Amino acid sequence: MSSPATVVILAPGTMGSSLLDRAQFEEIWPDRTVNARTQDEKLKLVTRTDLIPGQPIKKVDWELACVYEELIRRFEKSGFTYYGSISEFGSNKDHKVFLGFAYDWRADNAIAAEVLAGNIDAIYEKYSGQVDIWIVAHSMGGLVSRNVLEMPKIDTSRVKGLITLGTPHLGAPKALGCILGQIAEMPFHADTLKKLANTDGYPSTFELLPPDVRPFVKDAGGADVNIWSGTGLNLLINQGASVANIVAAEAFLKTLHDDPNEEPPVPYYLVAGVDEETVTGYTLDSSNTFNVEIQKVGDGTVPDWSALFHTVNGPKKGTTQISVNNVEHTALVKRQIVFDKIKEIIGF
Repeated sequence: MSSPATVVILAPGTMGSSLLDRAQFEEIWPDRTVNARTQDEKLKLVTRTDLIPGQPIKKVDWELACVYEELIRRFEKSGFTYYGSISEFGSNKDHKVFLGFAYDWRADNAIAAEVLAGNIDAIYEKYSGQVDIWIVAHSMGGLVSRNVLEMPKIDTSRVKGLITLGTPHLGAPKALGCILGQIAEMPFHADTLKKLANTDGYPSTFELLPPDVRPFVKDAGGADVNIWSGTGLNLLINQGASVANIVAAEAFLKTLHDDPNEEPPVPYYLVAGVDEETVTGYTLDSSNTFNVEIQKVGDGTVPDWSALFHTVNGPKKGTTQISVNNVEHTALVKRQIVFDKIKEIIGF
């Protein structure tokens, strides 16, 4: 009897999927957006409502971008055939497949999860069940994947395991700085990123915030401030946070099971970069300004306690924690040491 096929699905992080004009299939993100001359032009392009997902982004023109060319190349060198989308995969039934899953990274991650669930079912049925399906998820892609598995939106026995690379399982405090206009991310200035994050209907940045089980803001007296309710929520709204996006994000985060004693539906393998300076929280001063706190406890974007799913009561059961030193967030999908971990877990 022949061995089952192996299909590994790549779920990119935020900004890691191209976005295309629905009518002409022209690439608006990142191509046209990055090359636009002004920040206003960039914002107008990236907030268009007629964009659809293309494929995981392979290459762009700035260094610290979430691009997947090297990861794809390493899978191909290991005997996998790469397809950038489920439609490109088509009716092919290769024995070893690395499959890109692009999604609209601006929108509610629950929408992407519905599509990912459909892809998993389609793959399983294509191979008549004779297939081992794995998900390799970078950053926010891990939250999309967890929604599929923890709701659940599929028969979870169809998935062998989830490997996350720098996923903010317990949130990324840096996201709050983006929402408040304190932090810039190429190719956007801080004020442009704030406008994008607070555009109604695009709540994904809010879905990167730590849930209420992991406080990350303290008042001037050192007491925890819950940004999801009461005074903390009012402070966010008063500083321009989108109420619609807050509501959507809170609903999405409630679909993720953060109880450390509740085992996940499939094995979770959690890869985290450590020892890079990373935003870990905020302190409110007397004027209620959010002052950022930075420590060398993460990959520069996601704290290690979040990527390793280490709650205040300990690590989540049913997970395997893997730390890699001095690997920055976007480099998690580029470094050989991380790929070697993936190979070891999947077994190819």
